[in-house]
Amino acid sequence: MAGAPALLDAAMIGGMTNLFRVAVVCALCSLWGTGTAYAECEAGFDGDELFSNYEEMFLALRSNDEQAFMEASAVMAKGLPCLSEPVQPRMLAAAFRMLGVRQYRMSDNDGAVRWMRTAREVDPAFEWSISTLGLDAPERALYAQQQLYENADPVAVPGKMFSRPPGTRILLDGRELKSPEATGDRFHLLQVVDLKGPVRSSTVILGNSFPGDLLKAKTQTDSVVPVVEADSSQSSSSLSSSTDVVRIQRQRPPLKTPILGVGGVGLAGAIGLYAMSHGARADFEEADTLALMADTRDRTNGLFLGSCGLLVVGVATTSLGLYMADGPGLNWTWDW
Repeated sequence: MAGAPALLDAAMIGGMTNLFRVAVVCALCSLWGTGTAYAECEAGFDGDELFSNYEEMFLALRSNDEQAFMEASAVMAKGLPCLSEPVQPRMLAAAFRMLGVRQYRMSDNDGAVRWMRTAREVDPAFEWSISTLGLDAPERALYAQQQLYENADPVAVPGKMFSRPPGTRILLDGRELKSPEATGDRFHLLQVVDLKGPVRSSTVILGNSFPGDLLKAKTQTDSVVPVVEADSSQSSSSLSSSTDVVRIQRQRPPLKTPILGVGGVGLAGAIGLYAMSHGARADFEEADTLALMADTRDRTNGLFLGSCGLLVVGVATTSLGLYMADGPGLNWTWDW
């Protein structure tokens, strides 16, 4: 019985170790569920690093190297919320798919589904290669099931609009977002990007759980914008100082329609005289006396020359009417 306490201590230590492992896994899963993967980023994670890390995961998955895949995907899970530059949506979708596989292999089915749904939403045409995931791979089946959710409608944050920092735009999964809305029950990569290029912040959110500092209450003045008709008598200085939206309306020159009408009549007359000249030519060919031949010849030539004259006038007048710019009177421009 002397060995009994040692065996009991060993059993207790083993049980506590297993309990500690479960607690760690639950803590990691809770990080994904809260919407932000990591509170602090020790270093940036740029697009080249993301692509290189994706290649490591892809090769490990293809060679069925479980340890290498989990190590590489851990780098991706930590680096994605610290992404320091915008990345094309399809590249992000590839990273999301790999994170979905990672979460599945960590026995986090909810996390796997959420990443896979986002991947299908961003890149719905993707299909797994058999050499990467076998036909009987459970991850392949789980990914295929998410096709039912890839066309889900985004859900807006009620009564809220974005409060963007000046000189920035907001990207959701690599695509610009104008209002706070996103598809639910899936992860999204939210980035605040400077208009000149640099990324100010990157965050992983769940559904439409946008950070509070990016939101503000939507008021009636925000949703209804007054429209002011442009007045030609209003000075440019007063327009530039106004905060209202100005609708610029086209002014049709008064002479444009009459000139186009004259040009059309000229073209129609040219066609008519040309047709009449064919009849005169037929009379000329059938003439049996010199006097009749001279008369029909003169008539044919006169009709033909008249047709040419009207054609020139019609083309010139129509062109003038088409090139008349907006504004009163005979106001027309030409781009050299």
